[in-house]
Amino acid sequence: MRYASVRSSDSKDAGQNGQDYDSFHVLGNSLAFCVCDGVSQSYYGELASRCLGERLLSWLSEKMPYSLDEAALLSQLRQFINDLVHVASREIRNHPVPKDVPGLLAEVLEEKREKGSETTFACGLVALPDEWFPCGRVVLAWLGNCRLRCGEGSTWGCHLLEEPDENKGRWSTKKGLVSGELALRAFPVVREAEHSVCRILVYTDGLASLDGIEDVPSDEELGQLISKAVGSSYSDDCSLLEIALPVLSGYFP
Repeated sequence: MRYASVRSSDSKDAGQNGQDYDSFHVLGNSLAFCVCDGVSQSYYGELASRCLGERLLSWLSEKMPYSLDEAALLSQLRQFINDLVHVASREIRNHPVPKDVPGLLAEVLEEKREKGSETTFACGLVALPDEWFPCGRVVLAWLGNCRLRCGEGSTWGCHLLEEPDENKGRWSTKKGLVSGELALRAFPVVREAEHSVCRILVYTDGLASLDGIEDVPSDEELGQLISKAVGSSYSDDCSLLEIALPVLSGYFP
C-alpha cells in the first residue's frame, strides 16, 4: 500500500482542517478502505466526509453482504447511506460555529447548516481467497468526482468513472443521496500469473493531474507530483491510496 493526505495551501495558511477523510482497516485476509472528499460549498464539508467515511468503513468490514451480486450489494449500500441521515443530521445540529467567526459569516454558515454538509467518496473491500470465495473478491463503490482506477502490472489502468464530476454525485447529511448515480463493481481476484500485480488506485480531485498518468511512478516521483499539486495556484486537499496485490491477477471491467 501507498497512501498520502495533504491539506490545501489555503487550509494550511488559515490553520483549518482539510476536507478529505481517508481511512483503511486490515482485518484477517481483507482490507477495507474509504476516501471521502467534503464539498467546500456545503457546511463544513469535512463533517460529512468524516461521518460517512467512518461508517462506510464499518459497513465494508462488518456489515456488507457476503456476496458478489452487484445489484444486491448496490441496493444494500444505497439503503445504508440513506439511513445515515438521521444520525448525521444530529451531528450537524450539534456542531458549533466558532465563536471568533464574524457575524455576517456566522449567518452564512447557519444558512449552510440548514442545507447540510456534503461529500463525495470512493471505497472498497479487497479480500484474498478463502473458503467462501476461492478466487477472492473485490468490491468497489463510488459517488461523485473521487477518482477510482484499476490496473495490472506497472500501470494504474483505466478510470471506472470516465468523467469524474462533483455534480454527478454527492451525499448530504440532510438528504442522503442528492444527485448523480451511486456506482458499484464486484469481481473476483484470480490467481493466474506468478509475477503479475493487481492495482487499485483512488484519489481526490486535488490530484486530478494524475488522471493522464498511466505508468506507476516511484515513491520519489509520486511525492513530487503531490507536492506540485499542493503548491499550485488552485491548490486543493490531496488524498491518495494505492493498493497492489502481488502474485494475484484479477480481471477488471
